[in-house]
Amino acid sequence: MNSVIVDCGQCRGAGTTILDGKSAQCLGCKGSGKIRVYEPVTACGQCRGAGTTIWNGNKIQCPGCNGSGYFMG
Repeated sequence: MNSVIVDCGQCRGAGTTILDGKSAQCLGCKGSGKIRVYEPVTACGQCRGAGTTIWNGNKIQCPGCNGSGYFMG
């Protein structure tokens, strides 16, 4: 199975996100901005590729993809 490196869905390749109003290392890619996924590349169905979801009114890292935005298989 072939793998490809793509921009993290949570930080959109920046490596950082905003957490509690402050810039923080992205949990989806651990700050690299990129993640390795296996082809075919599939957006996470739970967060629709955003890497985050709303839980009890709070924006949290998506538990379906661990914040990457992609289905990891």
